[in-house]
Amino acid sequence: MLKHPRLTETRIERSLERLATEIYPERLPIQVEAWHVGGEPVSLEMAMQGDYRPFSVGEAWGPAWDTSWFRVSGQVPSDWDRSASVVLFQLTDQGKEGFTAEGLVYQCGRPVFAINRARNEIDLTACLEADGRFSFYIEAAANWAIPDGRLTEIKPGPLFFLVQAELALRDDAARALYFDFQVAAEAMSVFPENSQRRAELRCALNAAANHLDAGSPERLLRARAELTPLLARRNGETVHRLSAIGHAHIDTAWLWPLRETMRKCARTFSTAVAYMDRYPEYIFGCSQAQQYAWMKAHYPEIYAGIVEKVRSGQWEPIGSMWVEVDCNLASGESLIRQILYGKKFFREEFGVETRDAWVPDVFGYSAAMPQILKGCGIDAFVTQKISWSQFNRFPHQTFLWEGLDGTRIFTHFPPADTYLGIMNPRELMFNLTNFQEHGRASRSLYIYGHGDGGGGPDIPMLERARRLQDFEGLPQVRQEKVSDFLPKAIADAADPAVWVGELYLELHRGTYTTHGATKRGNRKSEYLLRDTEFAECLRLHFAPHSEEKAVDPPRAVYDVTGLGADDPHRHAHALERAWKLLLLNQFHDIIPGSSIRWVYEDSARDYAAITALGQSVLAGALDAIDAQVNTSGVLSPVRLFNPLGWERREVLGLPSGRLREVNVPACGYAVVSDAGLPAAPVTPVTVTAIEGGWLMENGLLRLTVDASGSLTSVWDVAADREVLAEGACGNEFHLHPDQPNVADAWDIDIFYKEQVEILSGAQVTLESSDPWQAALRVELSFGASRLTQRIVLTAGSRRVDFPTEVDWHESHRLLKVAFPVGIHAAQATYETQFGHLQRPTHYNTTWDMARFEVCAHKWADLSEGDYGVALLNDCKYGYDIHGCVMRLSLLRSPTAPDPVADRGRHHFTYALLPHAGDFRAGRVVEEAYELNGPLHLRALESHPGALPTQASFFSLDRPGLVIDTIKPAEDGEGIIVRLYESRGSRGRYVLRTSLPAVSIAETNLLEVDRTTLPLSDGEVSLNVRPFEILTLRLRLA
Repeated sequence: MLKHPRLTETRIERSLERLATEIYPERLPIQVEAWHVGGEPVSLEMAMQGDYRPFSVGEAWGPAWDTSWFRVSGQVPSDWDRSASVVLFQLTDQGKEGFTAEGLVYQCGRPVFAINRARNEIDLTACLEADGRFSFYIEAAANWAIPDGRLTEIKPGPLFFLVQAELALRDDAARALYFDFQVAAEAMSVFPENSQRRAELRCALNAAANHLDAGSPERLLRARAELTPLLARRNGETVHRLSAIGHAHIDTAWLWPLRETMRKCARTFSTAVAYMDRYPEYIFGCSQAQQYAWMKAHYPEIYAGIVEKVRSGQWEPIGSMWVEVDCNLASGESLIRQILYGKKFFREEFGVETRDAWVPDVFGYSAAMPQILKGCGIDAFVTQKISWSQFNRFPHQTFLWEGLDGTRIFTHFPPADTYLGIMNPRELMFNLTNFQEHGRASRSLYIYGHGDGGGGPDIPMLERARRLQDFEGLPQVRQEKVSDFLPKAIADAADPAVWVGELYLELHRGTYTTHGATKRGNRKSEYLLRDTEFAECLRLHFAPHSEEKAVDPPRAVYDVTGLGADDPHRHAHALERAWKLLLLNQFHDIIPGSSIRWVYEDSARDYAAITALGQSVLAGALDAIDAQVNTSGVLSPVRLFNPLGWERREVLGLPSGRLREVNVPACGYAVVSDAGLPAAPVTPVTVTAIEGGWLMENGLLRLTVDASGSLTSVWDVAADREVLAEGACGNEFHLHPDQPNVADAWDIDIFYKEQVEILSGAQVTLESSDPWQAALRVELSFGASRLTQRIVLTAGSRRVDFPTEVDWHESHRLLKVAFPVGIHAAQATYETQFGHLQRPTHYNTTWDMARFEVCAHKWADLSEGDYGVALLNDCKYGYDIHGCVMRLSLLRSPTAPDPVADRGRHHFTYALLPHAGDFRAGRVVEEAYELNGPLHLRALESHPGALPTQASFFSLDRPGLVIDTIKPAEDGEGIIVRLYESRGSRGRYVLRTSLPAVSIAETNLLEVDRTTLPLSDGEVSLNVRPFEILTLRLRLA
């Protein structure tokens, strides 16, 4: 009989809908009781003692972030198949998986699996009594359901209504047919309309529908028999191969607080373990050691299940990092510690040595990463985020990524362009058609499963996966570990393309600036821990038996490092706790500023804890050293500690309040006297009131500041030239409307440049004038905000500092500071982790234009042949340099997901550094370190001691190589010194140490020894390539 294709396919869709209603043919009511907790979550033991009341379908529950416990009971009829008897329990019909109400089922006192929008069937096997009675508990979380994408709207009162609660008998034959029918119907729809495969599937499905409509007792079996031959059709040899890994991308914080992430992990992980028993072919991969640590601390039963499944091969720890870190904002050392602590956890807990970097949802990837990853024993890098780019499609999915130093790492972008696959024929076909490497590679990775608390792969996905293993016309699908896929993909890639430089995401540029206080907390914490570790190395050598007196600040429930430690005051424990809190807050939705307010309340507390921990260890370590320094010949002694690798000559305010110039040796200390009058500088700083403003001079620079605080001239005396562009003003504040099209906290869209208000009307007064340093005070009111700034010029310095405080209360505004400079250059140079890179200052191509806002760390520089200007900062990351205008992003004010993001007081410093030559000649790297890492000073008593009044413990024979980290070795064997080549040059350097080193070994970044280096009289010669990171282990006598 002739059949109309579209009419037949519509009939097939309707047949599938009817078939879904036959999966649970018999249903009965059950008893439900509820206890609404209010406030923070409670344990099962407390919940079992709760005051429960009867609760019915349709009743409301759950104010936002509240918890309700449900007690569910009933009895399975004696004539029902117990193995097919289930409870159907639906907490809500609102929202999307992972972004709405979620529940964790407890049976027999143990957490067993989750319920949510994607799964409402509760297996009763474990809790059925002999007579068919059952009883269990559900911990239900009223997680905020996002209404229509308006991330800031939370309604008061109950959010949800119980939708379903009934006992059901599952018809497994109907369910099996349903998934056969679904897979065949969806596959039919993705094949070309006139194709043989589509026509055959359509005919078979139509025949199956005829059996369903016939009503005979054998109709399900007959219908399935029509489909079986076509489902069994296999591909040929030239098929594309997909390695499928179940996954649940759980943002460690985002639209929920950290304490809720722990419960999301418990729900998802327990479900994954439970499904593995039902689907032995199912493999689940999970990254982020922090989330495992939470399970170990708070959900030991779930953690035991994970350990068992890792051993059996169904659960794979992946990713190698403590959290999925923001790869733009974290320092190079932080990235190393992410991997060090992540790999260490996986190795010690599971015996697994992870070899992959898994960061699928991060907002861009630094060009320093290939060297960092390879140096940490990682062979391959996986992400899909670059597919989100706004203007240009990235041209590869399987390629070699080449970093700053020339290191290459195998990189794979799963061609489904998602980490939330749903395992259906349409997505498998998209994998095939979207893959750009045909002819060079024949394998790709497919990541599937609900994320963010949605529970990972659900039953329909796993059932479809069984039927789609080798479905003719679609890619071949094999459930496989990432660690099995990657070596095959590397071997399979013939002559892979090479991408050189950063993987810039053309999106989410606002994350370089949003929530400035969090970014300040990160930068200050990184430098505090850097300095503290160096001081602790010295304490361990010079005073190993000194008292350890780290503080033990109060813990949040998610702060589990060292929980229950015998002596939390030990310095090593405090440093590890501080580092892991810092690493946690570098998660890619915390430090970027894209989370809800609650997250930043937690973050502020965490940075306060890091500060307390770090400062207490630093003070304890320096106190122990100070006690051994001979200060008996110094009047009013003051100790100055310099953690940087070069001698510093600076003007400093001493405890007496007097300014004086001090010299402190590299990686060492000096004791100076705070008695008597300081010597006058050779060329003092002067400030003169002139018509319409002020004139500031120090013999190197002459600044003209107008009445509104703008620089109308910056004259370089030595170079005899104007620094600013002709007719332009520097230190000009630009206020832009900031209304991105889609993602408020995340995005800055390029059209913001079309409107700008140049702020004016400031009041400028003389704040201080000393021969060593002078400062003007600038006060500016605009909108509902107020800016107070000091313009500081110091004797002997080419740097102009701008310490700034802003009481910020704008909405959807972006504040930048601008310096138009008299420099012509097609490229600007920006600092990144362990080096720098160049980006265009023009918009020649869409690739150039896409970089209208970029990330940099402590500095950016614009130089022509013999002269340049650098713009430094102490906690900002967003820059744009277009033409000759250098701008630094200071503050944003989005309203979603945090309606009051950034409102309040901010403190930051930026600096202008004109210089002869390029950034190398201008000591830009060194000046930026000094701006971020001030000297540590303390007034001492006069006393005898074995140590001299000044000492340098490490130094280099010439600039270019930077000592970035000095720390105790993780295994307790000596001191680790990490250096990097900062100038992009090849050369030989000599590292000197005054410590009694008996050997020096080069290690990898994880401190595994590789090569012993020749050591002579405390010196070691180092041959270094451009941007190379070197890690050395010194063993001391």
